[in-house]
Amino acid sequence: MIIFHTLLTEKSGFGNFIRMKEIYRELKNFAKDIYFLVMIDDENNFSFGSKDTYIFFNQNDISNKFKTLLERKPSKVLLVSDFPFIDDVTKHIYSSYTFDYTISLNDATLQEVEPNIFINTDKLIRPKSSVKSFVGLKYQIIRSDLSRGTYLNKQEVKKIGVMFGGSDPDNLTSTFLKDILRKELNKSYFFKIVVNNKNRYNKFLKIINELCILNIEILLAPNMPEFYKDIDVLINMGGMSSYEAMYCGVNVCSVEWNYMGEYVRSLALENLLINLGSIDQACDFLNLILGDLENLNKIRNQALKVLDGKATQRIAQIILETYGDMK
Repeated sequence: MIIFHTLLTEKSGFGNFIRMKEIYRELKNFAKDIYFLVMIDDENNFSFGSKDTYIFFNQNDISNKFKTLLERKPSKVLLVSDFPFIDDVTKHIYSSYTFDYTISLNDATLQEVEPNIFINTDKLIRPKSSVKSFVGLKYQIIRSDLSRGTYLNKQEVKKIGVMFGGSDPDNLTSTFLKDILRKELNKSYFFKIVVNNKNRYNKFLKIINELCILNIEILLAPNMPEFYKDIDVLINMGGMSSYEAMYCGVNVCSVEWNYMGEYVRSLALENLLINLGSIDQACDFLNLILGDLENLNKIRNQALKVLDGKATQRIAQIILETYGDMK
């Protein structure tokens, strides 16, 4: 039995959920007795561009689902976990049941999960030597519905996407929108601001309509392949959308927020994105760097070189081989 276990909440955002979904899709035709369990706080908090066979559970139900599956006494159980933080329910599940093998896709919870195998893009956190590791950009999962960008030199920047994730911590979107208006950047560029929470979408839409603000569009859970095709630059706080945009040939400019700042700084040092610093200074810096097309093209083409879109297949193969060796 293979159990994929992750969560989708306002606090966690979408990244870990999308990673796991891509691997699950890759594996479900090759492995029997495979389950994809997602813990969610409230499905109504999110809007999905398209529905899929997601298996959502609240906290109580997901505990019962684990119990039901493991009471069947399968011969071997492989747990694939992707959690940016471990809540009390997950901690109870992981301490109450025995898994024959555990694979973790998230460096933030290495200590709590204690995996046998660790697979991750970033090299910032290393597990203990007894854990088998697969680390680097070759393991960065890219959504299967995205098309790889082509090498070219931009002649101008017209459209800018803004996306601070499903969690939108510390109201980053609201702060950035206020700065766009205060500095009148919408007179020079067209901004497409993505939100995945229906309440936030209605709030921002009301502001835009009441003030008759031009060149700013608020999008609720748009079709992501179309979104990336329609923008020249993405503003975010790092995370999975950075790699998606890079793969599609879109320049990424990221603000530093909390623990994500370390990852933004690391990718900026590798010349894969531009670090905008704190949210308070982001608009000032953005206005400066958008005019440097030579540097934007250099970073854009460097990012395209290092992302080949084959990570999902690589990780699926590791899981299949591991599961095969367990039998």
